[in-house]
Amino acid sequence: MRIEAMQWNIGAGKIATKEGSDLRHDASYDTEDLDYIERRIRLYDPDIITLQEVHKGVNGDQAQEIASVLGYEHLHVFSHSVSHIDPEYELSQAIICRFPMPPEYTSFHLLADVGVRILHNGEVQDLHEKGVIVTTADLGDDQKMHLVTTHMHPFRRFKIALDSDTAKRTFAGFAKIMETLDQSVPCITQGDFNIDKNSLMECFPKLFEGGFSEVVQIEPTSPRGSTPDHVLYRRLKHLGSRVDNNVLTDHYPIISRFEIV
Repeated sequence: MRIEAMQWNIGAGKIATKEGSDLRHDASYDTEDLDYIERRIRLYDPDIITLQEVHKGVNGDQAQEIASVLGYEHLHVFSHSVSHIDPEYELSQAIICRFPMPPEYTSFHLLADVGVRILHNGEVQDLHEKGVIVTTADLGDDQKMHLVTTHMHPFRRFKIALDSDTAKRTFAGFAKIMETLDQSVPCITQGDFNIDKNSLMECFPKLFEGGFSEVVQIEPTSPRGSTPDHVLYRRLKHLGSRVDNNVLTDHYPIISRFEIV
């Protein structure tokens, strides 16, 4: 059985529309266009989609809209903080899937509060909370698959060294969550780790000792030339991955193909 998965931080569905905009700057992403996001997802038609920086509020639920428009019946979306993009919304993460993901096998976990306050737009603000979604998809014929997505703190932007105690607390918390998964069940873990490295092995050695492999991220996954987005997998054969760097969002989607072994 083959599985195609997409990882994408959609930045609240905002795209850069002005010709000549410097795509390294947040202000360049000036127009919300969820139709654009949906068209790009439809192009790849993945079985599993993990999304970060999804907006949810009284005026709408972006993950729900994406799933509905594209015909996916199964999704989980969890909010974890007020959005830094638009405070009228909650910042959320989501897993959208072709396969059932029973609620009783689904949970959301906040990562450790890093306790950092930053100066943003002239105001002192606390760093937003981040978290992890864990679920199990029923692929049929008694076949299960663990699905995990995360959005970690923006370490580099707020000058949190990856070898600092602050970052290590976050990494340890994530690893502890992952250790609860059944090692006999295939697993895909995708997210915006905010770790600008080609490999996650140095940050999560115990995961690799526990059987995880990764898509080594050679290509940048953002217009800034960084690689914050990553894909881990276990008990699967990796058939290939690509980064779509022709999109107008502030992160590039990663599309990966796997085979259950």
